[in-house]
Amino acid sequence: MLKQYEGRSSVMGKELNQAGSSFYEKIGVAFEFPNFYQRLTALENLNLFRSLYASETEEPEALLALIGLEDYGRTKVSAYSKGMKMRLNFSRALINQPDLLFLDEPTSGLDPVHAKKLKQLILNKKAEGKTILITTHHMQTAEEICDRVAFIVDGRVALIDFPRALKVQKGKRHVKVEYRNHRQLETAQFDLDQIGSSPEFLNLIKERPFYYAYLLISTVYIAVLQFLPVEYREAANIALTFSDPSVLGFFLSGALFYSRKGKTSMTACL
Repeated sequence: MLKQYEGRSSVMGKELNQAGSSFYEKIGVAFEFPNFYQRLTALENLNLFRSLYASETEEPEALLALIGLEDYGRTKVSAYSKGMKMRLNFSRALINQPDLLFLDEPTSGLDPVHAKKLKQLILNKKAEGKTILITTHHMQTAEEICDRVAFIVDGRVALIDFPRALKVQKGKRHVKVEYRNHRQLETAQFDLDQIGSSPEFLNLIKERPFYYAYLLISTVYIAVLQFLPVEYREAANIALTFSDPSVLGFFLSGALFYSRKGKTSMTACL
């Protein structure tokens, strides 16, 4: 524990103030701002960190292949982009085959393709029985890969629960529509339970020949279609899909509407 801090911290059954060098053999850590020896190559860096462990380690070449950097193993880290360094940082956390992983903003600086791949690697480690603690401000990432989500406010855990339970507790049954009327962006909000009988909402989806609308839905498992009268479903030719709402703030999901000459379609757009 740091000096002047109070409390207890137990990891893998041991108090941290009693942990010896063997403790560090069992954990892997990846910080948001990775530190590497810039004049060394990726392979040289991984081999250096590998040499610090007494236990069995992973082969650096295999780790680079795992994160898609096998062709850049002999490139100096100084030439790496932020995203490449983050991926290399993740591989370094795995080099000692840890039972416990601490990942700080693991998808920071990654493009959507590599972020998806990294999240899948995290899920693979979870499936292997590893314990993974993630700190992130990206709530969609937390929802996708975490079993439990905790919100820390002023150094204290203010709320902790399963993502789905949080959505049920905090979800609100309303729909906010943002749409373009010619060049002007307008908004309207509707009570979900009354949406099928709302003249304003029904006119919005039926009578406007051209508009884009973004729906923000803070509820769970909704389908607006079921709230609309049959004649409006047929007239608007509505087809829609929604994925689960995101955890963020609490839990907003988006859908893109497009209407042309009275024909409307809706598709998921997160």
